[in-house]
Amino acid sequence: MAIWRLPIRVSQATQISTRRARVGVPSQPIVDRLPRTSRAGKLVLIVSLVAGILSLFPLLAQAQSPAQGQAVFDQKCKSCHTIGGGRMAGPDLKGITAQRDRNWLIEFSVSPDQVIARGDPTATDLVKQYNGMKMPNMGLTRQDAEAVLDYIAQQSGGAQPGAAQPPAGAPSGMPQPAAAGDPSVGRDLYTGAVSLSNGGPACMACHNVNGVGALGGGNLGKDLTASYTTFGEQGLASILQTAPFPVMKEVYADHGLTDKEVADLLAFFSDTAGAAQPQPANPTVFVALGVAGFLVLLVFINIIWARRPQGVRRALVRGGSR
Repeated sequence: MAIWRLPIRVSQATQISTRRARVGVPSQPIVDRLPRTSRAGKLVLIVSLVAGILSLFPLLAQAQSPAQGQAVFDQKCKSCHTIGGGRMAGPDLKGITAQRDRNWLIEFSVSPDQVIARGDPTATDLVKQYNGMKMPNMGLTRQDAEAVLDYIAQQSGGAQPGAAQPPAGAPSGMPQPAAAGDPSVGRDLYTGAVSLSNGGPACMACHNVNGVGALGGGNLGKDLTASYTTFGEQGLASILQTAPFPVMKEVYADHGLTDKEVADLLAFFSDTAGAAQPQPANPTVFVALGVAGFLVLLVFINIIWARRPQGVRRALVRGGSR
């Protein structure tokens, strides 16, 4: 009986392995004998993918920068500045990125105190425009400043350098004070004769205003006699509502003013705006009061000393003299 043998196809790899075994050469795994070009291709593919992913990071950062800038602006800048909403406690920032050098804006945003201290002409001019009011250091990092500038540029649109911006109302989201206030109530709130609703300290503890008491107010903060003229109603209202300055922010963090209190204080400051130049408290008054107080205390001590018990002492003195 004839047996048909079917041809068996043997792979080239098997043939090579068999030949190696015959001549005594140890067989190698097939994977180890893959062409080097195949490994190099995989490496190039991996490197290309990694490079492509990394190249997207700057685009993502650029896309997030205005959003980050808006968050920083709302938290640390909005209380004094607007973007196209008119001047408040600080200048309107619409188009500022086209008007000023970007590096200068970043430096001034991060450390305004240092820029002012070295006599920078632009910073000095701004201080003069706002009657000696210096921008406080708000603790911005360089990254924060760059993000804020990107946000301002985005919101400014096609603002032309140097173009005057018309005044406008408060920016959206800014609380509005009551329509009218009582200046006499505002005066009492300022001096502390009437306590603030949320327990905050009276303005007089840190600020002076002409014509309020013989001793005047404190000198930790600015004289507020001309504050209404300097900042305008909207700017001053913004300061009273948001307490943007470092000391105010700490003091009134949990003791903010109500809208009615803001309105009454605005009415009071409006009345003081027409007063003469700010006059600090006369130190002679403090000296005179100090001397008068010392004399009254001396008289009081003398009266008490004269009324001390003396009967026992006199008997002892007389007995000792015999």
